[in-house]
Amino acid sequence: MPNHLTAAGREYVDHLVNQFEEESKSEDEHSAAIWERLAKSEGFEWALMSGSRCVARLPTTIQGVPLVEGTRNHVIKIDIGAIQQVSDPIRWQNYTEMHIWQQAQERNVENLFAAIIAVDTESYRWLVMEECTVIGRDTMRVEIGDKREIRCDSPIETKMKRLAADDPSSIPDSPISELKSGLSAAGLKIGASYQGQVGVTQDGDVVLLDYAHVTSTNREDPWYASTDMMTGKKVREDSSPYNPM
Repeated sequence: MPNHLTAAGREYVDHLVNQFEEESKSEDEHSAAIWERLAKSEGFEWALMSGSRCVARLPTTIQGVPLVEGTRNHVIKIDIGAIQQVSDPIRWQNYTEMHIWQQAQERNVENLFAAIIAVDTESYRWLVMEECTVIGRDTMRVEIGDKREIRCDSPIETKMKRLAADDPSSIPDSPISELKSGLSAAGLKIGASYQGQVGVTQDGDVVLLDYAHVTSTNREDPWYASTDMMTGKKVREDSSPYNPM
């Protein structure tokens, strides 16, 4: 059962995002520089830019007040596109992830995704997701502030390499292959390179942690806000019976 953002947590997140939005109105400073400065002032354990989103580990408490129920780590994702209100909302990464997560729950395949515990449902400026250990290196990420190593070898990959060295026949089925099989059965797929999109949860499960770019493979039952495999366009809710953007 996913944890939940407390009232204090929501207040803190709103304040943080409002501050970022206000400082972003200046054209003299890049978003990455603003995020780096805010991350340092807030004392985040780590923070980075991932595409058009600002990402950081959310503190568990502020002055002893819990921000999230439970003890798990979570990340906040701030969507610059949503803040700037550029383009159609269906193209915002937070918008896409939230709707994919909702459909995953409806389709009983939420075990394939890192859980979203809270989201700004009015403008999708931010969402809070369970933190996962990234499998592989996300070359699109630009790290900021103190360097944080994104390990090329997850614990699972390290174990598989060790087994291969001892006895090649003992290598288990790749957890990533199992994830891809689960996604395929659900009518989804990810790019050929999974790096930066897949991670290990704090329970040890392999899941998608960045699912803003998933592709629908079943045109009879497409996932809203995903990308259509044939056209490369976003799947709209008003499909009748199917009408990609």
